[in-house]
Amino acid sequence: PASQVGQWGANPIDLNVPRALPPASVTWPADHSWFIASEIDAEWMCVSGSTALVEALLAEFGSNAEPATHGAIPPLEATEQ
Repeated sequence: PASQVGQWGANPIDLNVPRALPPASVTWPADHSWFIASEIDAEWMCVSGSTALVEALLAEFGSNAEPATHGAIPPLEATEQ
């Protein structure tokens, strides 16, 4: 599940000291139910999934999220062109 992002294969630093890994630039679970892609230096990420997932993200993040379509240019890149 997405709640485990950063935990896959991360060995503890020391006894009782958990270790988190940086998020991967591409995260896609085995069941392919959702997908996250991000650039290392960008201030945005793309999340793909069911209509219910997209609606939940838009509701949770309000003006900090917007729907997009495949091939759309992310807002920050569009202003740099």
